Amino acid sequence: MLYKRPTQDMQNKKRIYRHLAIIYNIYLATLGIAFATYFLPEFLRGWKESGNFGLTNRSYVVAAPLDEKTSAIRIEGLPDNIDTKIEKISMNVNLPEQISTDTMFNVFADNGYAYILVMFMTLSSLVMLVLFALIIISLRRSIRNEEPIRHINISRTRWIGIIFLMNELASSLEQYIHIRKAEQLLAPSTMRVIEELPINYQNIILGILFIFMAEVFAIGSQLSEEQKLTI
Repeated sequence: MLYKRPTQDMQNKKRIYRHLAIIYNIYLATLGIAFATYFLPEFLRGWKESGNFGLTNRSYVVAAPLDEKTSAIRIEGLPDNIDTKIEKISMNVNLPEQISTDTMFNVFADNGYAYILVMFMTLSSLVMLVLFALIIISLRRSIRNEEPIRHINISRTRWIGIIFLMNELASSLEQYIHIRKAEQLLAPSTMRVIEELPINYQNIILGILFIFMAEVFAIGSQLSEEQKLTI
């Protein structure tokens, strides 16, 4: 009986280490697929368009959700028993002026602040991905070396939650800028946009959950240290 416990503990650690290795590999594979199918094409498209600065007329994009009362449309060829509507409208506005240093960043809703918010969301998302990877690597190293979980992972988890909340705030503000601009552009038409501040409560809940998990980890780590001191 005295020799079974170390063996069982070792098997449990190996099992946890394998699970973390699987999660880490899935995480890397998902990043690779996302980079190849989304980030790289978007980067190449943006790089190609950036080469036209100063050579073509200025343009910007606007995207906003439409009010259901004014979003119904009729598509030719569809049966009469099918009702269709547009939930979101995207517009590309071309202006009769050259791109300049003052307007080169006004590519979203003709507003430089919208560009800053988009860049912030992009960079903060990259920071979250790095923090995720660091947490997984740190946990694998702790299990492999039979060391306690490092306190820095508590801060990393807490920061992921904070960044989630900040990201959602930035996203809401960026979408609101689009809504205000779309409202101006659609004024001559019968279409109307939803004027409410768009908030994704799922991201807010995720951010709160990460902060909550960080506090749980902190309490667990503190209780573990107090137990060691008592022993």
